[in-house]
Amino acid sequence: MPEAPDADERAAFVYMDAIRFVAAAAVAISHIRNLALVDYEAVQSPGVLLRAFYFLTGFGHQSVMVFFVLSGFWIAGSAVRRVDEPKFWTSYMIDRYSRLAIVLVPALALGAICDLSGLYLLHAPIYSGASQSLTVPRDLAENLTPRVALANLVFLQAVAAPVFGSNSPLWSLAYEFWYYIWFPALWLLFARRRASIMLVTLVVGLAAPAMLLRFVPWLCGAGLFFAYRWACTTRKIGRRALGWTVLLLGGAGLAVALVLSRVATDIPDVEIPIALTFAVTLFGLCLVVPPRLGLVRALGFYGAHASYSFYVIHFPLALLLAAALTPPARLTPDAHGLAVVALIFAATLAAAWLFSRVTERHTAILRHQLRLALLGPAESVKIKG
Repeated sequence: MPEAPDADERAAFVYMDAIRFVAAAAVAISHIRNLALVDYEAVQSPGVLLRAFYFLTGFGHQSVMVFFVLSGFWIAGSAVRRVDEPKFWTSYMIDRYSRLAIVLVPALALGAICDLSGLYLLHAPIYSGASQSLTVPRDLAENLTPRVALANLVFLQAVAAPVFGSNSPLWSLAYEFWYYIWFPALWLLFARRRASIMLVTLVVGLAAPAMLLRFVPWLCGAGLFFAYRWACTTRKIGRRALGWTVLLLGGAGLAVALVLSRVATDIPDVEIPIALTFAVTLFGLCLVVPPRLGLVRALGFYGAHASYSFYVIHFPLALLLAAALTPPARLTPDAHGLAVVALIFAATLAAAWLFSRVTERHTAILRHQLRLALLGPAESVKIKG
């Protein structure tokens, strides 16, 4: 994080946390709609409101780019600030792995329970890919093996193995984990002229070219960190006016990129433009110093404390609920179908909050225990964000 931002500047961080919630919700609602409702092409004579519903609930993948940018911002700050410390890699990786694993490990167990229940208790055809949902295109039983679970625990899903069970969102966790390592290794090489053994992890990207390509959106977040650090060291006169200009231009560019990602199927992928314009928008937000609105604080509180849990557990829960609440064929988007979508969304949102209270809430404790075991008592008190 940039050095010592004042209390007003930290208001932008609350907005970032609120955006984390919105992004997680966008991912969840896109999956729930695909699981419970028929595809848009199958809807007979949709009205304006229904067309808007399908359009607005289709930004799940784009929201993952938002997560990558936010991750790049926070993790780049943590790495740059600490990279010259003794035992950097051990300390840094304890912090990063504990943050991920404290949610991932129980999420894999919960996902297995949900998937096995759907497969062998409900015997729901959706688990075999029979519902024609794009989010469940094949039989999931083959993904519920110890080998696949182990690959997911060491973040090789979507690289050397599929995601565990039905939990398709876990692909991005593997990407995040390796980005956590690649960035400080590259920073040491280019900024400190020190080659780290961790550079060898770049070979993981050779096995997953898409991972290398999506490192660019993550680096947009790292670029935001450096821009924000620069802004914190410059004079504040005129910053607000500049911030509004950057915010409006970035926001307009982001809106165009998002719309194009949904309506223009004949243009190249727009993941990088989405990430770049989102990073520019966030930079403007940081310069503006936004007001601390009550709704933003509420969403930010959930985003800071439970958005990770929401992202990681929503899919197997939503799939089980969709299997229980829908017939063999997906529902039409009438009042009943939309009510089912709302019910599943609310249930997964509440379940994720409860899940976070027994998982990510205790991240600092896990870090302390790992530091104590691996670094000794003197280092164990240095709990990092």
